[in-house]
Amino acid sequence: MAYNSNIPQPNNLISQSQGDILDNFTALNISNSVNHVAYNDANQGKHKFMQMPEEVANPATAGNEGALVVKEAGALAELFYVPESNGAAVQMTSGGISASAASGYSFLPGGMLIQWGTAAGTSAGTANVFPVSFTGTAYTVVVTPLNAGAITGWNVFSKSNSQFICKTTVAGPITLNYIAIGKR
Repeated sequence: MAYNSNIPQPNNLISQSQGDILDNFTALNISNSVNHVAYNDANQGKHKFMQMPEEVANPATAGNEGALVVKEAGALAELFYVPESNGAAVQMTSGGISASAASGYSFLPGGMLIQWGTAAGTSAGTANVFPVSFTGTAYTVVVTPLNAGAITGWNVFSKSNSQFICKTTVAGPITLNYIAIGKR
């Protein structure tokens, strides 16, 4: 049964349109029951969860309003926030997060990428490749040795969008943990 927005008409008697009005209430109840708490539940008016169809374009936003929209990113449906006055959409989620025991990456809304993992360092310098490349040179790479032992110093000698070189005060190799932050 479909909702009928033309019920009742001004010239309808309630006895003539009662069935149509009841059908409309039934259609509204069916529609509301999808992803919503029931009308008579203590939590009425709240969502159980949200499902949003994937959109191709950003919705238009006026001043003093924003919008949440689902769009495709990397072949996955992801959540985006569109700021007021048709601002540039900001990706809020990533189903493409990669995390393993050794390394991984994720992003922060606003375009920052964070990566982590296990790396190596030697006195000559060891190149360590990021799980994914930054769009520019990494802003910062922080390394911490797993077992300091005889090591008295270590540093990130150089960095790029795809790797960093770590040097240590011992011949090595020394195993280190790292965190890198840069632009996505």
